[in-house]
Amino acid sequence: MFNSGQYRAKAAEYKAHGQKTDNPNEVREFRHLERTFSEMADNEEWVEHNHDKIVLGTTNDQGVVG
Repeated sequence: MFNSGQYRAKAAEYKAHGQKTDNPNEVREFRHLERTFSEMADNEEWVEHNHDKIVLGTTNDQGVVG
């Protein structure tokens, strides 16, 4: 699993790729990937700062969370 810094580095990498192309489809895809990895970084950062607030479910004998 990545940490928030690794997700942010990947987002920056995709941003740089998007700035190097003139192909509209590639620009759109790189922007999408940049946003996706930025959102994952935000989510991972939240988990890092709020791990004590997370409620984990229990599983039954069949592995179903309930």
